[in-house]
Amino acid sequence: MKRSLRIALLLTSGTILRILVAFFILLLTVFSLYTQRSYIYSVLERTNTYERLPKVILNSSANQQIGQDEKTQLGSDIFAPIIIESTPPEVAELAAQKVINAHYDWLKDRTDSVEFSIDLSSSKEAIVDGITDYAVNRYLTLEECDEAVSGYDFFSVPCKVVGLDIDAQEESLREQLNNTPILLKDTTYTHENLLTDNSGKSIDRFAPWLKDIYRNFSFMIFLSSLAIVILIIINLLGATTKIKGIRRVGKIIFQGSSGFLFTAVIFLLILPLFGFGFSGSISESSNLPWQEQTYDRLFNDIISELAQDFILRGLLYSMPFALIGASAWLYGSYQLEKERHTGVSLGSRLIKATLENSGLVSSEDDKKKKTKKHKSEHPYPIASSEAKAASSKSRSRKRKKKKSSSSKTK
Repeated sequence: MKRSLRIALLLTSGTILRILVAFFILLLTVFSLYTQRSYIYSVLERTNTYERLPKVILNSSANQQIGQDEKTQLGSDIFAPIIIESTPPEVAELAAQKVINAHYDWLKDRTDSVEFSIDLSSSKEAIVDGITDYAVNRYLTLEECDEAVSGYDFFSVPCKVVGLDIDAQEESLREQLNNTPILLKDTTYTHENLLTDNSGKSIDRFAPWLKDIYRNFSFMIFLSSLAIVILIIINLLGATTKIKGIRRVGKIIFQGSSGFLFTAVIFLLILPLFGFGFSGSISESSNLPWQEQTYDRLFNDIISELAQDFILRGLLYSMPFALIGASAWLYGSYQLEKERHTGVSLGSRLIKATLENSGLVSSEDDKKKKTKKHKSEHPYPIASSEAKAASSKSRSRKRKKKKSSSSKTK
């Protein structure tokens, strides 16, 4: 009964330990990456997000027109460069950092909710100024009209209209551009109109449990490591010998860590099949013209970078566990093998076993049986004639010595 309970305890604790080792590596990987805001900054930099984001936004609204002519589309050769130059990477970087900092401050309990405000008024002003300057400069290069022109705007008028107040038209165009919804309708974006779900709730409202997980991450790592130590002790003490315990624990740790290692390698190989490229393809995406910069492409590149870092960091943490486990496993196996056959190599044992099975040599057991049989047939030693004569001479000498000693005494 005790033996069956011990086996059941070892099997259960071994299974739990195997799972805990993989879970512990997972916790270390997630903690070392995603709990650090500086890591998120680095991912956005490596994917050139700050430079690509204005192009992505432009591409999504490229067909919208400012004036009556198709040439006034935002994606035209005239307006696209103006819009891109008016929103430099520094603007996107500052906006992204505000959003990231607001979320991490909330996770770290520095604020009660996710709050941020992004002011893009300077970018809109630069866009409006650039487009207005283009329209006015174009108008000034035209020749005067010979006849009256009606139904025109600054972007499509074919000639200078006689008596036209350029300053008034410039001011009117500037006001029109400031009020048009296709050019940054809102110059200030906050947590209330960005990054919300379908019901308009931000992450602190629809997923408040994330803060609890983040807050207890270090404690989860400590608890997992403590459980691993306890389970290792149980498996060591539950084994019949110390060496068997070392071998068993090493095998379990190796299996748990190598399982995570194997899974990480598989994901590393199959992710590109689902459209998630790595460093090479990300670099190619960054160099594409704005017409090919899309939200999906940028999102896939960011996810690919996150996944690649997760897999590589997981490999980094799982390899020491796998090496330690394999070393303990091999050491225990070697010591057990050495105890079974002290001083005899494995090759010698195989050759000897083959010869004994073939009958070419007698086994040690046969030799021992023959020795025992020989002793049983002769329970007492048989003395030879020379030995008898020598013993009789010895006895006669002893008698003579006794007689001589007694005569001297008298």
